[in-house]
Amino acid sequence: MRLKTAPQVYLQKECPLCHSMDIKPIKTEQNIFPAGVRSEVEEFNKTWIQLMKCNHCDFGFTKEIPVRDNFFEARYDIEFDAAFESTNNFKEDVLAQCFKLLKKYGRTSGDLLDIGSFAGILMRYAKDKGFNSYGVEVNPTMAKYSKDQLQLDVFNGPFLEFPCDDNRYDVITLIDVLEHLLQPREMLEKCHRVLKPGGQILIKVPNCDSQIFKQNIANWLGVSNLGVFASFGHINHFSPASLSKVLTELGFEVQECIVAESETWQPTTLKAKLKNQFRKCVFLGMELLRKVTGINIGLNITIIAKKK
Repeated sequence: MRLKTAPQVYLQKECPLCHSMDIKPIKTEQNIFPAGVRSEVEEFNKTWIQLMKCNHCDFGFTKEIPVRDNFFEARYDIEFDAAFESTNNFKEDVLAQCFKLLKKYGRTSGDLLDIGSFAGILMRYAKDKGFNSYGVEVNPTMAKYSKDQLQLDVFNGPFLEFPCDDNRYDVITLIDVLEHLLQPREMLEKCHRVLKPGGQILIKVPNCDSQIFKQNIANWLGVSNLGVFASFGHINHFSPASLSKVLTELGFEVQECIVAESETWQPTTLKAKLKNQFRKCVFLGMELLRKVTGINIGLNITIIAKKK
C-alpha cells in the first residue's frame, strides 16, 4: 500500500515579529477543512500544527507554514456574495468604535488607506466621515466589486506589492487583517514608511491568550469544534504587549490599546439577538476592567499609534 506523502511545510524557528529564537510551544491543533476546498488546501486536512510563543515579545505564531506559494491564495479562495458583504452591518459597532478612537486623538479627515478592504465597508464609512478613502485587497472578486460597483479606489494585490510613495497617508487601518498575513513585521514597517509624520495606524486583531481560553471553554462545553488557529486562517497571534512592543520598535508612539467591540449577528432570530446582547455585555465588562485596572483581556484588541 502506498503511503500518503505529508504536505511540505517550513518551520519557523524564530519569532517573525522580533526574530528572537527564545520560543516555546504552547498549543497543538489539528487542521479541519470542509469538503470542496482546493487540493492545495485539502492535503493539509487532519494534519497537526503548533502554536509557538516568543518569550521575548509575547508574540504567538504557527510553527508550520505551507511551502506552496499559492497556499494562502487557495486557503482564502472562498465564494462570497459581494453585494451582501458590502451591505452587511455586522461590523457597524466595530467601525463606530474605530472612528471614535481616531476622533479622540484628533483625526477627523485626511487620506485613509484600508489594508484588507474586502467589500469596501470601512472605506465607505470613512468617506461618510469626511476622509479620502483608498484600499488594498487581495481577493480579486471583492476588489473588482469595490471598484466597478462602488466606485472605490482599490488596489488588487498584497500590500507588500502595493506601489506607494513614502509619507503618503494620514491614516492606515488594518481591521481583522494582520492575524492572517505572512511577514507581519515587514507589513508594519511599510505602514510606517507610507504614513505621513504624525500619521496614525489603527489595528484590530484577536487577543491570543483570551482567544485560547475562550476556545478551550467552547470546546469543553461542546458548542464548538473549531480551533484558535482556524486551520491556517490565523497564523499570527498578538497580545497587547507584543503589538505595542513592535509598534514602538518601528517608530510609532502607542496612544491607546482598548478592548475591541464585537461583530454582531443579523438580529433576525431570538437566538441571534441574545448572542448580540451577550457579546455586548462581555465587551462592556472587559472594557470596564481595562479602564479600572489597565489590564486588557478582551477577546479582540484595537490599538491606535502615531508615527513619530
